[in-house]
Amino acid sequence: MKVRDAINTRVISIDSDANLLEAARRMEEHQVDVLAVVTGDGSPAGVVTDHELASTAEASNPRTTPVATAMPEEMAGCYEDVEFVEAIQIMMLMRIRHMPVFDQHDQLIGFVSAQPRTHDIH
Repeated sequence: MKVRDAINTRVISIDSDANLLEAARRMEEHQVDVLAVVTGDGSPAGVVTDHELASTAEASNPRTTPVATAMPEEMAGCYEDVEFVEAIQIMMLMRIRHMPVFDQHDQLIGFVSAQPRTHDIH
């Protein structure tokens, strides 16, 4: 199975200058636990998860801390034609639950998640 067969194509984004509280509200509003973080001109800057938001908020003021500070320094990603099992292996090695998926034009098209499908791996 390819990653394209397992992705969630619902991508919700937030500006990198938005604060942690705004990011948490956006996640709650859209019922997601990962956001694509974009710069002011809409260029991709990274991703942030609910766990990263919570960890950063514990050590800072969520009303004044930019969401960009909660993004991991290194971001793993993969292309849609990668085998799903390979994507899961990368996520397990990096200890992440979600990974951005890109098309052949390097456009973000969704996220693959380790959680809903790990039972499919044999």
